[in-house]
Amino acid sequence: MAVLRSVAFALTSAAFFFIMLHQRVAPDKPASATAIGISLHVNYGAISIRQNDESFRDIGMIEGNYQYQKLMRRLSQRSSEHPSPPYEDGEDQWKDQPRQFLRNARKALGFPASTDVAILAAMVQELINLAGPSSSVIISYPAIPGLTQEDIADVETYLGLPVFEGNHGYPPRTLTAAYAGYDMGLCESFTNKKKCTEEELELPVRRTLLVEYTGTAFLLHVRSMRDAYDLGMSETYRSSNLDFSDTVPSKAGRLPWIRNLVIEFVQNTFYLDLDMPKTCTVILIGPADLVKDHVFQLVLKDGLKTSGLEVELLDLRPEYAASRGAAELAWRSFALAQQTEL
Repeated sequence: MAVLRSVAFALTSAAFFFIMLHQRVAPDKPASATAIGISLHVNYGAISIRQNDESFRDIGMIEGNYQYQKLMRRLSQRSSEHPSPPYEDGEDQWKDQPRQFLRNARKALGFPASTDVAILAAMVQELINLAGPSSSVIISYPAIPGLTQEDIADVETYLGLPVFEGNHGYPPRTLTAAYAGYDMGLCESFTNKKKCTEEELELPVRRTLLVEYTGTAFLLHVRSMRDAYDLGMSETYRSSNLDFSDTVPSKAGRLPWIRNLVIEFVQNTFYLDLDMPKTCTVILIGPADLVKDHVFQLVLKDGLKTSGLEVELLDLRPEYAASRGAAELAWRSFALAQQTEL
């Protein structure tokens, strides 16, 4: 009898251990469709969740380490720009063949497509760890010369993230994601691709300027926006200075420098859109204590008004505007994929 009790206890303990082990190693699945939006910025990353009840949760931000910020500074240089998919012409595609061969070889061996992708993937993984598992993920990225949609797509592939084709085109740049974060450029019929496209063609066109300011970095990116759609092509109308501590060492001198840079940027880019309305939608991105600062906004508005523009300023939760927009696009792309499978 004692032997039988011992055997029964051993079997029960083994079964219990097996169940607990199975629960620990089984992949976690969200109870509902939870979509994650990640926004990579020049010196930090942010993550938000869009839930089924249409609410958002801003999970947190992670400051980029030395490698990450060094990478972003290098990629902000015009010399780092290179051909990448989608190509503008056959010549660019031909020139890019050696680089593509090396990337594909690394991916075939299970490595990141490049050392740049490895650094970006490390940041994305840290952010993912803050939020946990998700049904769908979209990553947005800054419009700097050397960072491409291909890099972001390779990060997603390397980490095995659940990414679905949506109505937003390629991985969105910060401007596209933030535009969606303010509920602009979005169709109502997002589970019907054709109808969604038709609706988006009826949306108003906005002259839109993204201003990202972190205290040591300043980026400008302008586009005429209708829908939250990214073509993935190289962006022409952008300006980036990711380390002006040497150029403008005095904090007191930075605001006048920013004003002059804004005036120069507008004068060099906006003249091509003479038929556009004078009102410019300005989306502020960066730490709230910096971009919502009264003096900073006065200087920015003065630079824009001096250039002949009327300003509509958007600064709601500027740290997370892009990650919220990316989360919205992730939720919509998942819903579209689910509808397509039916």
